[in-house]
Amino acid sequence: MKTGMFIGVAGLDCVYEQSVLPSENEKSKTYKYNTCIGGPAANAAITYTLLGGKAILVSCIGNSILGLEIKSKLKEHGIKVIDAIESSTMLPMLASISINPETGSRTVWSGQNKLDKEIEIDIDEELKEADFCLFDCNQPEVSLPILKKAYMLNKEIVLDAGSWKETSIEFLQKASTAIASFNCIPPKELGSFFDIARKSEVKKIAITNGEKQIKWEEGSRGGGITPPVVKAVDTLGAGDVFHGAYCHFAFNKNQLFENALKSASIVAANKCKHYGISKTSIIEEPS
Repeated sequence: MKTGMFIGVAGLDCVYEQSVLPSENEKSKTYKYNTCIGGPAANAAITYTLLGGKAILVSCIGNSILGLEIKSKLKEHGIKVIDAIESSTMLPMLASISINPETGSRTVWSGQNKLDKEIEIDIDEELKEADFCLFDCNQPEVSLPILKKAYMLNKEIVLDAGSWKETSIEFLQKASTAIASFNCIPPKELGSFFDIARKSEVKKIAITNGEKQIKWEEGSRGGGITPPVVKAVDTLGAGDVFHGAYCHFAFNKNQLFENALKSASIVAANKCKHYGISKTSIIEEPS
């Protein structure tokens, strides 16, 4: 199994099951709630390890009570955690999430501390060990220096481009694979995501759209992939699962781009039939 380095957000999600959201200045109560690891890079790393891979996670977590709990949970999955702000008591990413049990849709309130300067950390040995790197394009103060090192070492670089950011083009210019959400919409004057990725010489490009068709392109080839239809009870983290599963099929199973996307869509769809990300929800060949 290949070693993957996952760089980006790790935090804590407070999840509430509610069919109706409260209006402004109203309160609501539910007896179904939970906490779990959150963040695109963290959930992709968890998914990758549940499918049998070896993961290194680089994130800004800190040594607050919440941060220590997050790192403990990640290590229970066998993930090697490199905390870029280990000496800080800064709060990690903290999100409140409402899941509608009737549709599986989620509404997210996310709190993230913004770093005010670039942080260089010593990860040279771990980077040499990694067979590929996945960046969720967040926390650029930490991830961009790692991106440049990974590029110089000719590592396979996969992007989880969830939304368009000021630094998106910097990531695209060094990526070998870019998988974006339909919410990743560049400024109109720059063209479409596909246009910008092509200009940046990204070899493999895809855009996911929930349960709708995945559009992909690799050189002169391209097309659409329709994900499986499932009765969703929890879509939270499905995109993160998709990226972690893609890395498994692309690097451990050596599947072609189209096939790895299709396989990842099956794993992500199966996750939506279950609450949370666990050994139950993350299986390679769902029935």
